[in-house]
Amino acid sequence: MTPIFSSRPVGNLEELFGRAQEMSNACKYLRIGRNISVTAPRRFGKTSFLKMLYKKLENDPQFCPVYLDFTLFVGETTPREKIYQYILTRMIATLTLQRRFTEDITFDTDTIAPSSSEDVVKKCLMRMSDNMVDLFEKFVTYIREEKDITVLLLIDEYEILLKQGIGFENDKAPFMPIRRLFEKECLQYVISGAEHWGKFESKIGSNQLNWTTNDISLPPLCYDDYQVLLAYELNKIQDSELRQYLDSYMEKIFNWSGGVPFYVKTIGTHLYVEHSEPDYKLLQSFFDEILNRYIQPQERKILNQLSFAPARFDYNLLSEMVKNGYVRKSKDGENYEIAIGFLRDYLNAQSKGTEDIIPASYQLTKNIVDTMNKINSYKQVFAESKQEFILIDDMQRPADDRDGVIRFSGAIYKNYWERTNKGQTLPPPFKKESSELVYAILALRHYYNHKDYIPHSTTQMSAQQMFEFFTQNSHEPYLPVEYYAFQTQVLKMLNQELDNLLKYLQKD
Repeated sequence: MTPIFSSRPVGNLEELFGRAQEMSNACKYLRIGRNISVTAPRRFGKTSFLKMLYKKLENDPQFCPVYLDFTLFVGETTPREKIYQYILTRMIATLTLQRRFTEDITFDTDTIAPSSSEDVVKKCLMRMSDNMVDLFEKFVTYIREEKDITVLLLIDEYEILLKQGIGFENDKAPFMPIRRLFEKECLQYVISGAEHWGKFESKIGSNQLNWTTNDISLPPLCYDDYQVLLAYELNKIQDSELRQYLDSYMEKIFNWSGGVPFYVKTIGTHLYVEHSEPDYKLLQSFFDEILNRYIQPQERKILNQLSFAPARFDYNLLSEMVKNGYVRKSKDGENYEIAIGFLRDYLNAQSKGTEDIIPASYQLTKNIVDTMNKINSYKQVFAESKQEFILIDDMQRPADDRDGVIRFSGAIYKNYWERTNKGQTLPPPFKKESSELVYAILALRHYYNHKDYIPHSTTQMSAQQMFEFFTQNSHEPYLPVEYYAFQTQVLKMLNQELDNLLKYLQKD
């Protein structure tokens, strides 16, 4: 049995509540050869949906589903060879596991052997070919000619794939036009992201996503499906009094969460652990990201107005927000209201008298970038970076879970440590030999990017020392609010270090 109110992607089809129609539609589209885009705001269950689509089709004779998680590449500029190596590794391991690939195949001097171990496959591929794209195409051709199956690539977080893969050096794309992948008759895809591909396409100025797809949107759960989800979670609780206590919050949890499964579980966890009512601050980091990344200015104005009271609007103006589950018809049938109660409370508390609420991580990152530019006007401490806009985005975006901190730690490491040539261009008082912050940022990056992180020498910080340096205790973040508080604390300390560095240069 899974943990109570686990916020991780679901592991069994029976836990995917309220998605029966969407799952049925996905299977129907795929069987007639259509590709699919799954869109929904962050935390609405896209990863769970993809993983359960994998479970649904893993024993299907028509398909071999291969799940691809591109969150592994956050904070990195990834050459196309590495991307194709990852896709090919996942394909070989999955085909082997499902007994669709059982014999060695040889292309010229390269031999690919079946293995369900990704580590074994990856090491083999690294020894075999310098041209991973060519090897990938040969393997796909083999599948098309020798196997009567369709390899279904389930691409999670496609925005990351494109953001990392659209060229930064002389307009040469590290990842060739994605559509070329799917010109092969034996390949289909499901792409998943927080933005509809049309919007993303216009944002990046590329037609790489100009394919024929069927869009499946994942709305919040209706009340009936929400009740089933909550009952499932409550049935795991042995303590009858605690179960009854949580059950008494049935309607409140739905109103606070708006039926968004992740919000439901986050609120449920708080009630289960703390035995006290939460407020909107529990979900504030998620709302910060929504309002600063995925909501248009006009939509923000509407939400600000609706945070005070329901109001009438033309449906065409609200259709996208209704589809995404931010807005719904109120009980009177004429007005609209904010569907997520805590989002309404957040807006009501934060936006009185102003329309531009900037979360701490965004303001701190802006200060950091401004100070870096001022420092460079005195002395070229920070080298130019072709991926600066990606690093800024990854530094400021609220980190509300471990994956978010992995992304953030990689960005702050690259933007501070690597741009100073590993600290060599920093003035003496700020070099790694003098500054604890430098060691802390190194430890932060290595701890969150390498699970088996061990300091190489006595001059390096341990994970415990790193957490104590940033937070004055050795407690690793666990709850979303703790992750975001940790991120802002790191940014504050870097902001202060840069202020001190600027003053030092100004005195010289």
